[in-house]
Amino acid sequence: MTIALYCRVSTDEQAQHGFSIEHQKERLAAYCVSQGWTEYEFYVDDGYSGTTIDRPQLNRLIRHVRAGLINMVVVYKLDRLSRRQKDALYLLEDVFDAHGVAFKSATEPFDTSTPLGKAMLGILAVFAQLERDTIIERTRSGKRQRVRQGLWYGGPVPYGYHWSTADQRLKIVPEQASLVKEIYRRVLKGQSYLSIGKWAEKRTKERAFYAHKTLIYILTNPIYAGKLNQNGVLVDGLHDPIIDFETWKAVQSEVAKRHSGRRPYGRYLLSNLLTCGVCGSSMKHITYQDKRYKSTKIRGYYLCSAKHRAAKLCDSRFYPDDALNKEVVERLQEISLDPQIIQEELASHVTSESEKQHDVDRLQRQLNAIEDELNRWYDAYGSGKLDINRVQQKINALEDERRAILLRLDEMDIPAQAERQEYVMESLKLIGTSWDDMTDEERFQVLRAAVKNITVYPDGQPVFDWET
Repeated sequence: MTIALYCRVSTDEQAQHGFSIEHQKERLAAYCVSQGWTEYEFYVDDGYSGTTIDRPQLNRLIRHVRAGLINMVVVYKLDRLSRRQKDALYLLEDVFDAHGVAFKSATEPFDTSTPLGKAMLGILAVFAQLERDTIIERTRSGKRQRVRQGLWYGGPVPYGYHWSTADQRLKIVPEQASLVKEIYRRVLKGQSYLSIGKWAEKRTKERAFYAHKTLIYILTNPIYAGKLNQNGVLVDGLHDPIIDFETWKAVQSEVAKRHSGRRPYGRYLLSNLLTCGVCGSSMKHITYQDKRYKSTKIRGYYLCSAKHRAAKLCDSRFYPDDALNKEVVERLQEISLDPQIIQEELASHVTSESEKQHDVDRLQRQLNAIEDELNRWYDAYGSGKLDINRVQQKINALEDERRAILLRLDEMDIPAQAERQEYVMESLKLIGTSWDDMTDEERFQVLRAAVKNITVYPDGQPVFDWET
């Protein structure tokens, strides 16, 4: 093999016929025929940017050049090799020319085997970088303009949404949005990223939730709160939010605290569990220096986050942390001593059949579609008409999706709901019988195993939303 035909396309260019891999291969093969060359091999980087030379097939080509296996490299256009002048010249001078390998373009009038061709090459490399820099500036300008209009600026569609071409905006995908909401809730409850990732991985294969960066992207992207980032300033988007802005801000605080090394549950017993009964905002813990005495005393309070920003936003009051902690625990212990009260409390929070039927029907339709597709692939597998490895990969992916949907359907079943209620009851019993003997960490865990949220009204009485 003496001639290497190099093809590259980035993901942004794949839809353009002039840059498609197939088009490049056809043109390069035709060029070889016109030159009477028969010994050639393709090196194809599909979906790789021209702004870097760290590409699998380009690295393979370089290895073959250095091993003396290649006499000439041919590309469709110079920018297929690189869009950066520095990288293009490095490849041409330090790799190809240094090993006696000629370089040609099938569509541009230069040949590095001649002095004039080398001079023309330098000029084209300059213009390739100029084109790249112009594209980047136009892209940035277009993004800024779209953000000013409240429109999503493009890129990979965020999990939880799909792009509506008709409406030219992001639309919520209900089944994905429900997972996003649960991820946010679990973070605020103090669960680790690892445990949340494992939980999500069992329910969908659409994203690599086991990857730390995937969760961080979902947790920190203002898209989910209906916002867009305009040069560091959040502006309202035209798309619907999946997460309310107060919850999103609370999660940003939690992510920042975890990054600083703070343990996930928070320093205070009721951290991230409280909701203001007056305005519905989340509540936070604050400290206050009381200087009325000879020695300054530090007092702690739970306070509505809206009131904390501006007193006029909410009429709720300050709740001393010791008093509210005691009220919550005593109320839970009171409930735990009477099985009848437990049953009545849990029954009032059970999701009705009518409320969940819509989600069940949607998941069932997805399951039916996957099973139909599985049957078609199994038929193809049995007939041997397609590549066995490709069929097996597709079947494995569909089976993973099927198991994820079945798990979510199981969670909506009455028996599963009853099992979760039993878990809540066991947690309540522990609060009632063993609270005084628990460590702080154990108290954090058992409290959150029983309680999803606590709404606090001005009279100080807590209303519980159970983990059912």
